[in-house]
Order: sequence, then structure tokens, then C-alpha cells
Amino acid sequence: MEHSFTINIYFDESGKNQVKPHLMGGLSIPSVYYEKPKIQELNDVIKKVSIHWTKYDGDSKERNSIWRIINTFMDETFSWIRKFL
Repeated sequence: MEHSFTINIYFDESGKNQVKPHLMGGLSIPSVYYEKPKIQELNDVIKKVSIHWTKYDGDSKERNSIWRIINTFMDETFSWIRKFL
């Protein structure tokens, strides 16, 4: 049986001001998951606080935003996965 669905693909690289990137990464997220309201709310959180994971220095506003992102993503991921178990 064949199934198809739409995914969003995101790509990032480090070392952009250098000749070669040092690290490249990609992420694919099913659209049905990405379009969930709680996941979309994370876009607002990310836009309000400039989060750069390698430059985190303990700022409480940034820390709270990071925790919200991680917790929301985990809660939504597990609830989404439970549908398939």
C-alpha cells in the first residue's frame, strides 16, 4: 500500500562567511504536524527572541523561550506519535 503526504524541508549551514561550511543540517517535518496551532505559535516565540543555540549565555528570557520550544515540540510530537501506536 502506498501513502503520500506533504513535508516541509528546512536546511541550515554554519560557516557561511567562510569558503566551506563547517556543518550542514536538514530537517523534514510533515505539513500536517507543522501546521498544528501550537507548533505555529513557536514561530512567534522564535521571531520575538533571537535564539542562536551556540551563543546562549544564560539569559532568562532566552532560556524560557528555549524551554517553551522544546516542551511544546515534545508534547506535540508525542501526542502525534500516539495516533499511530
